[in-house]
Amino acid sequence: MKWIAKKELEIGDKRLRHKFLLFPKNINNEVRWLEKVNYLQKYEIIYSGGSRWYSWVNIKWIEDCKHEWKLIDTHCLGMNPPEQIERFTCSKCGERKTIKNYI
Repeated sequence: MKWIAKKELEIGDKRLRHKFLLFPKNINNEVRWLEKVNYLQKYEIIYSGGSRWYSWVNIKWIEDCKHEWKLIDTHCLGMNPPEQIERFTCSKCGERKTIKNYI
C-alpha cells in the first residue's frame, strides 16, 4: 500500500485552478460563468467576528497562458537508476511543474 503525504500549506501559497463555471464567480468585480476558466488562488488567514480561519482566496483571472517556463531548481537523487529532478514555474501565470529525468 502506498501513502502519499500532502504538502503542508503555508500562508501565501498559491495555486492555479482550472474549472468549468456552472454558477457565477466574481473576482475583482469581474463576473464569469458558463465557460472554462483559469484563476489564481492564495492561501490566507481570514479574520471575522473575533475568530480566524485559513482559506483559499481568489486573486485574479488567468487568461489562456502561452507558458514561459523558468527553471527554479535542480537536484539529483542517488537511486538506482539515478534521477535528476527539475522544477519549473511559468513567469506569466505562476503554474508549476516538475520533470524527472533518469540519468
